[in-house]
Amino acid sequence: MIGLLDQNESLIDIKREIAELQEQVSVMSVHILNKREENEEYRDVIKEWREQLTVTSSAAKETETVELIDEDDDKVNKPTAESIFIARYDYHAMESDEISFSEGEQLEIYEKENNFWWKGRSLVSGDEGFIP
Repeated sequence: MIGLLDQNESLIDIKREIAELQEQVSVMSVHILNKREENEEYRDVIKEWREQLTVTSSAAKETETVELIDEDDDKVNKPTAESIFIARYDYHAMESDEISFSEGEQLEIYEKENNFWWKGRSLVSGDEGFIP
């Protein structure tokens, strides 16, 4: 009889643990869905930001070119006015070769990979990588 009682208690414990795990899975599923929706919002914002950035970049190139020279008249490897952009939105890197940045942060762009991704660095953190 004791063996059945022990088995019954073990079964109750296992059922309780299963219920707890199911609840945790449910909570995580909701969290993942919320993050997915948040990422979709970021993608829409990034798309709009890219379009505005392209227009702003084109206008800046047409109106201003800056050459930076040090006291010895040697060219310094510093950003020019046309290579600095201001982040209009926060972005959280999703891959290890991307950089995260905050709204208002200055970003130096030094290579345009394509219409969607540029290579650059944050002038705040110094982090380098791909920027959408």
